[in-house]
Amino acid sequence: MLSNATFQIERALNYFADHDLEVGFLSPTATGLEKSIMDAHGDLRAFLRDAGVHDFDSQGQGPEAKVIVEATFLGDLEAPDTSVSLYRPRTKAGDPRIWVRGLREWATPGNLLALFVIDQHLYITNLSDPSVWEAREDPDSPLGAVVCGFASEEDIVADELLGKLRGIARMGWVASQRVGDTGIGFTLESLLGIAANSSRSPDYKGIELKSARRAGGRNNLFAKTPDWSRSPVSRTADLLAQHGYYASAKDRRQLFATVYATHATPAGFSLDAGDADTWLTRSGKNLAVWSNAELRQSLQAKHASTFWVKATSRLAPDGTEEFLFDSVRYTRSPLVSAFVPLVRAGGITVDLTCFEQDGGAAKDKGYLWKVTQTSFGSLFPKPAEFVL
Repeated sequence: MLSNATFQIERALNYFADHDLEVGFLSPTATGLEKSIMDAHGDLRAFLRDAGVHDFDSQGQGPEAKVIVEATFLGDLEAPDTSVSLYRPRTKAGDPRIWVRGLREWATPGNLLALFVIDQHLYITNLSDPSVWEAREDPDSPLGAVVCGFASEEDIVADELLGKLRGIARMGWVASQRVGDTGIGFTLESLLGIAANSSRSPDYKGIELKSARRAGGRNNLFAKTPDWSRSPVSRTADLLAQHGYYASAKDRRQLFATVYATHATPAGFSLDAGDADTWLTRSGKNLAVWSNAELRQSLQAKHASTFWVKATSRLAPDGTEEFLFDSVRYTRSPLVSAFVPLVRAGGITVDLTCFEQDGGAAKDKGYLWKVTQTSFGSLFPKPAEFVL
């Protein structure tokens, strides 16, 4: 049983997560080692299936249905070839079984074995062996040579994108290709050869790209429309009509506000983040609602992997804006569980961007959820920082 393993699974999970590797675990019992048989528990079966190694669910029972998979055991000094037997006996309801050839030479009862796959090859190592664990980051050790030399597809893409951004930085000051707040993002994407589109998918081969002027105080996370079907106000047009204000400078009705949960705006708008939903309120009255589960899903989908690019901005002699792209912050796997607590603490806000178009139709530039600089690290731990 894994609960009796002689090495902490949490430490092992953190190690493989740091190297972007999925991992499965086994812990042999004394009986299992003696009889050369181990149960393939549910989590291990799921790992083997998802890694493309073996699917027990589609396997028949009996010796004739046994599957042998070639593997390598990563020991303290050597990495011998081995094989893994995967089968379902005719007895005991065909409960899935696994055995690693030669395991009695490399493990004792209760040891924690880690299984992982790189380039479609199965590797096994004994993390309870102090010599193996202590040399895990040593590129000259069997485990370190395999794991530390592994570069995931995401890492390869990130290196490629970083190289392109450094090429743009070497261009020096570049003119904005669009007037206004969106000029920086449009300019950077144009220089990268990314066509403008309204897709919610990541911008560059699976990596989301966010750019901002260095003076900016908050980072834009995503745009998320309220659930109008559950809201007292049923659409943006009604929100603008009932709660907007006349802006004489633009001769239109509009509603622009940054809304916090910690305090109300001068007009009385605030957020109320409960267990299941977050509400936009005004003077204590509920106006519009977002599902917290959907907000967390939006964060995970949008920012599984993100480059946050910063640029210094200035005005050219002719009055046009110019950018000097000079740094990038690389984040992966946001802490989605921190989203709602940060809303409650004021670290995450929503911007209302509603206005009346020519002709009277209502429009919004998105209900923009943003994170403050001070709360960024609570949502995206251990970002990698690069100077361009």
